[in-house]
Amino acid sequence: MLDRSDIVGKKIFDIIETPPEIVDGVEVCRGVVCLEMGVGFELQSQDPLLLLPIFAIDATDIPLGRRLDKLCGRRISEVVTSLYWPTLGVIVDEEWLVFMNSDAPSKFTVTVARIGETYGAADYRPYFAP
Repeated sequence: MLDRSDIVGKKIFDIIETPPEIVDGVEVCRGVVCLEMGVGFELQSQDPLLLLPIFAIDATDIPLGRRLDKLCGRRISEVVTSLYWPTLGVIVDEEWLVFMNSDAPSKFTVTVARIGETYGAADYRPYFAP
């Protein structure tokens, strides 16, 4: 299980949207943030009122899919949740917001948005208690 110190302040090695797979008859992909130390974590589904643990994933076991390399080498400023999207999100360099979003029923994709353009600070809250 990862805690705040394992994620916040760490450099991003990669952000990957895995190839779609069929789970219970539904096509799904996963969004995984890989940190520079070889550990990753999934932008997993979250209920913002009932926070679930964040589990470490061996980043070498992640099937390669779409890579979001424009944020590689940048630092994670915070892990967040929101009522506006269904998964964990991360703030990168206090400028970018990364989360999984559904643009169609049961089709999730990794979304990268500049803070203030679509969502602002009032639209999310820290995952880890201050």
